[in-house]
Amino acid sequence: MTKNVESSIASESEMEITDEELARSMGNEKLHILTSRRPYMARFDFVDLSNEKAYATYCEFSVQNESSNYRLHISGYEGTAGDSMMDYRWNSLNGRMFTTKDRDNDIRDGDNSATKFTRSSFWHGNGLNGNINGLYQSGGNKLAWRIMEMDIYCRK
Repeated sequence: MTKNVESSIASESEMEITDEELARSMGNEKLHILTSRRPYMARFDFVDLSNEKAYATYCEFSVQNESSNYRLHISGYEGTAGDSMMDYRWNSLNGRMFTTKDRDNDIRDGDNSATKFTRSSFWHGNGLNGNINGLYQSGGNKLAWRIMEMDIYCRK
């Protein structure tokens, strides 16, 4: 089976989780527990329809607990995909709370990004940055990693 996004979470001690099924089943509470124990980094790998590859690594990655609405802490971008999480031109997701269809924690007045714009739960800010939880499809609401110069839509 071809995967549309491969991601890994690694600590400074080189522990790495690469099993996609494990990563999908973790959920925010498990991400909080995991990332509260020691420093972690996050890496996102992308392949587009032309077989072009790109990646984004964040040297610091953690998720707070449910009482903070799973607030994201992310910094230290390196990579070739562009900084879709921290790029201030689009709006930084560092410090953002997790938004779902029934918990509107984004900063858009009157609009819930998880229902109106992306149809996916994520750390939404005031617009669409990365939509790595987006639908595997073409057109709107799809899985996307947005940067200033180009959009990377992962369909493989």
